Amino acid sequence: MLITIVLWPATAQAESPDSPPSVSGGRALWSENCAPCHGQTGQGDGPTTGNIPDPLPNFADPTAARQLVPTENFNVIKNGRIEKLMPPW
Repeated sequence: MLITIVLWPATAQAESPDSPPSVSGGRALWSENCAPCHGQTGQGDGPTTGNIPDPLPNFADPTAARQLVPTENFNVIKNGRIEKLMPPW
C-alpha cells in the first residue's frame, strides 16, 4: 500500500510596517501603483479594471472599509495576491 502525505504550505502571517506611514509618500505610491486598478478614490474603478476578471474592492465604502484589518492590508500590498492579479509592491 502506498501512502501519500500532502504538506500544505504555511499561511503567511500578517506583518506590520517597520515605520509609521507617510501621507504624502502614500499618496504618490497610490497614484503610481494602485490607482491604475483601484482608481484615484479607491472605488475599484481604475482604467485597467477591464483587464481584471474579478471585481475590485471599493475601499471608499465605509461598511467594507470597517472590515479591513490594517496588518492584512499591509501583507497583501507587500506580498501581493497573484491569484487575483494583485502584484506585490
